[in-house]
Amino acid sequence: MKTTTFLTLAISFLFALSGFTAPIEGTGTITFGKKSSSSCSGFGFCKMATDQSTSPKGEMYCRFKYDAEQRIFVVTIAQTEIAQKNPAMLQYFQNKSTVVLEEDFVLPDDVKTMLKATADINIKKGQYNLLEKNGTYEIVISL
Repeated sequence: MKTTTFLTLAISFLFALSGFTAPIEGTGTITFGKKSSSSCSGFGFCKMATDQSTSPKGEMYCRFKYDAEQRIFVVTIAQTEIAQKNPAMLQYFQNKSTVVLEEDFVLPDDVKTMLKATADINIKKGQYNLLEKNGTYEIVISL
């Protein structure tokens, strides 16, 4: 009887876990600014890529995390990366608890594929939480 109960619980637990998917993480580059601006002025996501080569035009290394179940997308970037590559952007991060993205942005296919997203990830313009952790900034986006 105890063995049957234990097996039933174990099988139920395994079925519950099979529906759980862990967040997917990957690295890439990001350029802050408005995509509609040829010079990426303003604030938002101008460019994103899985490419790990940075250019002198403000492109910075970052980490992406996508949780499909929770519908959350997180961009993590080192404070030193912003300070070295595009210090003008620090005004949007320092001493802030939110950031305002000035326009909609759709994740490019290479980032979407890396994060194993099965549908487009559309980030709407608006205000999003900004966390400061261990020398990094995290932009937390509810989709």
